[in-house]
Amino acid sequence: MNNRTSTGQAIRRRALPALVAMSTLAFAPQPAPAQGSPNRVVAAISSDVATLDPTIYHAIISFHARLNIFDALTDIGPQSTAVPRLATKWEKGADAKSWTFTIRTDAKFHNGDPVTIDDVIFSYQKIMDDQKSPTRVYVNNIASIDRVSDTQVRFNLKTPFAPFDRNATVMAIISKKGYQEMWAEE
Repeated sequence: MNNRTSTGQAIRRRALPALVAMSTLAFAPQPAPAQGSPNRVVAAISSDVATLDPTIYHAIISFHARLNIFDALTDIGPQSTAVPRLATKWEKGADAKSWTFTIRTDAKFHNGDPVTIDDVIFSYQKIMDDQKSPTRVYVNNIASIDRVSDTQVRFNLKTPFAPFDRNATVMAIISKKGYQEMWAEE
């Protein structure tokens, strides 16, 4: 018997148990996929989410979970500039103290209700009024908010802030009606 034949047989003898083990794993019962329902969100995350309420908590793990649930007026695009999300366009005043955003007319919340300017104002105002909200740091420079029309909102800032459109990326827009109904139940 030559050396090649004995080496080939030795490799086959060692490989056979590995092949049997792999084939056994292939036919082993697999865990069931996560089961969801219309009223349930299933997510795999590395830590607990304290709350999904974007107005009272802003820890990074909660923030990442909320990115899959809520939308903001803008998002950060590939060039690190603000790109449309719920807002279709926006204009900065000449002094960078006023910002007017126009929102999409086809955006809807999970329950089918349309996203309105009143929801945008409510989302910002709720945080502005909550002295304890850690998210408040993103709205501290807002002096007032004006409803310009059914599709436009104007943010009047205390001081000029050129990157306000990028700041809007972290502010989740919530349903005023849905939020008030949720808290009315508790």
